[in-house]
Amino acid sequence: MLVVACDSKFFGVRFRELSFSVFVHRPDASEGSDAAFLVQAFNSSRFFAWSERTWFSTPYRHGTIDVDVGLPAAMRLSLEGQSIFSAVMSGDSRRALSRNGIEGFAGPIFLPRGTREKNPSGRLFFAKIEGETQAYPFLSTDTLTISPSADCPILQALIDSHFFVDEWLIRRDAVHAKSKTFRRMDGQECPSYKSG
Repeated sequence: MLVVACDSKFFGVRFRELSFSVFVHRPDASEGSDAAFLVQAFNSSRFFAWSERTWFSTPYRHGTIDVDVGLPAAMRLSLEGQSIFSAVMSGDSRRALSRNGIEGFAGPIFLPRGTREKNPSGRLFFAKIEGETQAYPFLSTDTLTISPSADCPILQALIDSHFFVDEWLIRRDAVHAKSKTFRRMDGQECPSYKSG
């Protein structure tokens, strides 16, 4: 499971996103989690959220998002003025850097099937993110708060599955790219976004 919060800029317009994805492993892949399923995502810009839903068939909606990539780091998601998800790093002096280096993800992102989806295989896009990454363990002094919301079904699933956080991955400066959305076909690959 991957929860990503980012503070980004697109053609000079700043926005924040928070997404919930599940890593998946394709049977034909030799090793590693080289693909993901995007369960739900939020954007601080109403227009960008609408654009994602309308033009890219992605499960976005508008939300208030706070992101802090400094130490201590934090991410928060609020809907209609109510905080429904937050992860906050404490200032615990015992925290040590686990690793530091260039890390990222490149591969297909599978999308939920829409209620009127005619293609039984669904849709996907290809994405890439890379940058210097600092990894820190999630300590017992850190906090994770999840509140059920009818507008965000993934939160109840996280509660029911006893979700816990393993580590923080912090990228203060990263490069992100994505393709258009495709109708999924068996064996489909995008050479410019291949993993490995």
